[in-house]
Amino acid sequence: MNKKVDICVSDLKKSNQNDLHGVIYPHLVNDLYAVSHFNPHSTDSTPYGPTINPKEVSVNLADEKIIYGGPVNIMTLAAEGGDNPNHMWQVGTNGISYINTETWRPICQLDVLAEYFSSSYEELEEENYEAFVADCDANVSNIHEMKNTLRRHFGTNYITRFGNGLYAVVGAGNILYVQYGTSIFAFTFNSSLEEIELIGELPNAAETIMSTNPTEEIDNYEESVGFVGLSLNSDGIVVVTLNIGIALIHPSVFIDGDTSRTIYFAPFLSSDNRLTAETSSAQQQPIAFDTFESISNSICIDDDNAIYVASTVTSQDGSTCLGYLRKLTVTHYGNNATVGKIMMAGVVDNNLNEIAEATGAWITPYETSNEQDPPVIKRGRGTGSTPTLMGDGENTFVVMTNGAKQMELVAYWRDVNESEVILGNKKREAGKIKVSCGFDDNLPSGWVQSEQSVVVNGYGAFVVNNIPSHYNPQMTEGLNLQNNLLQACMVGPYNMGPTGVEKFVWDVTESRWKSTVDSDFAWNNPEIPSTSTVPIYCENSNMVIVTGWEGKPGLSNGNWVVQGFDWDTGARHYKLNFGPSMRGNGAYSIPQFLQDGSMIFNSIIGPVKITNR
Repeated sequence: MNKKVDICVSDLKKSNQNDLHGVIYPHLVNDLYAVSHFNPHSTDSTPYGPTINPKEVSVNLADEKIIYGGPVNIMTLAAEGGDNPNHMWQVGTNGISYINTETWRPICQLDVLAEYFSSSYEELEEENYEAFVADCDANVSNIHEMKNTLRRHFGTNYITRFGNGLYAVVGAGNILYVQYGTSIFAFTFNSSLEEIELIGELPNAAETIMSTNPTEEIDNYEESVGFVGLSLNSDGIVVVTLNIGIALIHPSVFIDGDTSRTIYFAPFLSSDNRLTAETSSAQQQPIAFDTFESISNSICIDDDNAIYVASTVTSQDGSTCLGYLRKLTVTHYGNNATVGKIMMAGVVDNNLNEIAEATGAWITPYETSNEQDPPVIKRGRGTGSTPTLMGDGENTFVVMTNGAKQMELVAYWRDVNESEVILGNKKREAGKIKVSCGFDDNLPSGWVQSEQSVVVNGYGAFVVNNIPSHYNPQMTEGLNLQNNLLQACMVGPYNMGPTGVEKFVWDVTESRWKSTVDSDFAWNNPEIPSTSTVPIYCENSNMVIVTGWEGKPGLSNGNWVVQGFDWDTGARHYKLNFGPSMRGNGAYSIPQFLQDGSMIFNSIIGPVKITNR
């Protein structure tokens, strides 16, 4: 499996979706499930789903077929074109598997962390995952016991496992781009040998990326630089999101290792941001901000290769946090013509700013929780959502929730319009509305906030609350230590789980959001649980699917559920009861459905295929 195979660069740019009519994204292996959040627009919408017939079914996940991986498996990715693929990629925080979708068995597996970073990680076997579930179900009752259980089965460094394989992408030619450890890998599947094969590796990727744009700030930056995720634009260029900036990487890097003209890096330096400088200078005592802005969520890409990304920058004393949403455009000129050059609006350099605005790039501020940190699940003071594209024609937006304690759903105009040019208005905000989830004035813990993306279908948008009404103060320890895995394991069975969802509608005539106050197609429900998984929309049944822990804490007081609600009315049409076992914990994942109605439940210990439900 370590064998490096030869491949042509052109094979990484052309589609193999010959059997799929009306291909939308030829640079991806499939229009659906080739990238996190289902498509480049990050809508979390799928044409498939369960039947709309009202029913409630109990499922023992221990009896269903599973591909072991993780802990945490965000999404199972497409491996070939067509509406009914025979193969998919399982991508967990430990490694990858190539799956036969009919038998739901791995053809081959590769524990990437153990294979390429053996000095830090041991290989995980089926026994690790099953013993972890058994311990959780029988021997865990508090956060200290959970920490010991995680250490026992996944190693003392289990926390660092979480930062691997989270947002991967499969390009044309069935090339899987994924990050593990300090490297970005390109893998493929050799059908003749039935092996996962390495196309190429970019070792020390963050360091290599930053070295292509040397600055004094980068040279002197001593904190670790982390990966957020990977995507592809329509030119077949790998888009890498670091926690301090965005990079473009030509696929030839993974073939011949040439990085001289095939990587472009745009760091998010706080000193370059005109809006941050204006905020600082407007104070009686200028504010000293961190060197770099921070990115903690994935990106979305429009059909013109523009990149939408949210970031925050915090003052060095922690008293101020500013949020920004950007549209980055890519131009092809200059020394980096092979990958293009990222245009970033709002930078101090006026000349570059003029170029950026001419290409349609923009920057706009958004509200954060400023000096307050969320108590659990939600990381950071800014948005918890990946930007999502909505609309068409003259009404095209990018939407997300902001970072306010009571979050708002915000729509931003994607393109420059004539009124902006005439009035000189550079503010992108088209409209926003407070999210209540039906709690009215009785907000749980004083917060309504989400770590999940906005689900979009047409001009409808759906959001969930991830902050529970009550929580053990010890839970904040996991957040402060950036121990997301620990928190995901605790919320629900061992600590009160969050509830509350809401659907809004954008009125294109009035150019504003509508809620239950003024739309028959908007609704909310404060009792629906959504613990730490991403909701999705299913087109065939017009349902939104939400997963979470239903009931009070305690293995005898509740169970994990997957529920389907009518997109227009909020009426429940579908419910799967998984029981209280830890194997029913979706832990930051996205549920999926196949054409035949089978559900892929990406559990904390690996994707499970649930057939005929």
